[in-house]
Amino acid sequence: MGEALTRKYGPLPGWVWGLIVAAAAYFYLSYRKKQAAAAAAAAQQSQGLSSNLGTVPVSNLTTAAQPMPIQLGDTFVNVPQGSTNVTTPVNITNPPPPSGSLNPAPAPAAPPAPVVPGYGLVSTVQGLMYWLGVNTKGSNVYNVGGGAPVYFGNASNLAQGPPASAGGDIYTPVGYGNQIAGTPVALQQAY
Repeated sequence: MGEALTRKYGPLPGWVWGLIVAAAAYFYLSYRKKQAAAAAAAAQQSQGLSSNLGTVPVSNLTTAAQPMPIQLGDTFVNVPQGSTNVTTPVNITNPPPPSGSLNPAPAPAAPPAPVVPGYGLVSTVQGLMYWLGVNTKGSNVYNVGGGAPVYFGNASNLAQGPPASAGGDIYTPVGYGNQIAGTPVALQQAY
């Protein structure tokens, strides 16, 4: 095959003639493709758009359009005499209720009562305080820890330190409620 490409056919070798034939075929096919595209474009342009809009331009459709006519009333259909209209009854049954049902949700539990340490809150001359008990032998009092201040006396006359006499109430400020014991203990003797 190499010999056929290098052999001279007239003034040119075989490979040059092959290139000339290939280039001619390329240009011919390209020309035909352009002609076919131009003919298709011309045919499409000459057909125009197929519509029943008449002379109304497409851009004016919203102003030229009319509402659709409405036909009210019954519509009748002619039925040939030989035909019969057979209606087959269909039994419609509701599905049975589920075999099991869910129990109603229980009522929400009441929120737990807030835990007030000691015997409760008392408004004193020193501010709001927890009442820890009465300073007498055998009385149940709540102990406090962690260096919480302790006041002795009554709501209108409080003092820190050792009480002046037995029988007064024992208090601690509200800010120290987390340091009050959970259960009271009996006093062995008054402070």
